[in-house]
Amino acid sequence: MRFLRRFLLLGVFVKGILPCLALNVSDYRFHSLPETSYYGGVHSIAKDSIGRIWFSGSDAVYMYDGISFKRCNEKLIAWNPDSYWTFLQVVTAADKSVYIGTNNGLMKYDYAKVNFNRVLDGNISFVAVDDNGVIWMIRNDSIESMCPIDGILKKYPFSETMKVSPSTLSLSCTSGRVYVATGNEIYLLDSVLSQYEKFAELPTSESYVRDVIEYEGVSYVLTSQNGIFGFFSGGGAPVVHYRLPKEYEKSTVAKELYLA
Repeated sequence: MRFLRRFLLLGVFVKGILPCLALNVSDYRFHSLPETSYYGGVHSIAKDSIGRIWFSGSDAVYMYDGISFKRCNEKLIAWNPDSYWTFLQVVTAADKSVYIGTNNGLMKYDYAKVNFNRVLDGNISFVAVDDNGVIWMIRNDSIESMCPIDGILKKYPFSETMKVSPSTLSLSCTSGRVYVATGNEIYLLDSVLSQYEKFAELPTSESYVRDVIEYEGVSYVLTSQNGIFGFFSGGGAPVVHYRLPKEYEKSTVAKELYLA
């Protein structure tokens, strides 16, 4: 499928320029997702507690059971069939359950009922899981976290000095730290004190952050228009810059960084 092929090609390219951000495909059996009406790209890939692979895209969610792809849209939109649905990241949290972010709330897969439950309402524009399996999300343009074990929901108000732009707001969990970016500014969030500390700023104001991943003391930042920047873990100015090919550099194809 076209958007899956593009996603994998980007991963192969990143492997060539960044060994630390490699996509190991040597033992992987390649498949093509079924056709859909809209090629918005693969947002995320996750494995559930019984080994099945989940894929999310803008217009579809699929589960691969080792034999075939099963489309899950109908079970999701049944919660609000009269509304338009978009699907974001699919993740596996500390309770071993699969969660999917949508514009109609945070959905949780019920293994026993083979169906979905809505855990939270609202517009979920991003979902991630930290090293402890806690769910982090951008919900109604605010940063929140939820412990899947006890269901405790926490909110992290922005400081008055932050110039928050909802259209460029992003969230990343990596190596025990939570990065929040808005526009070309990157912050570290202290979840205990609910405080944001300025980490770095992208050299160009027209670009914004898509993802952050740490490796050996360097924070690699995938941007929307200018490739990948590397910052030391203490922040400051970028110490390395990797340009992506022109067909990927300024497009919505590049969505996440993976460490293998």
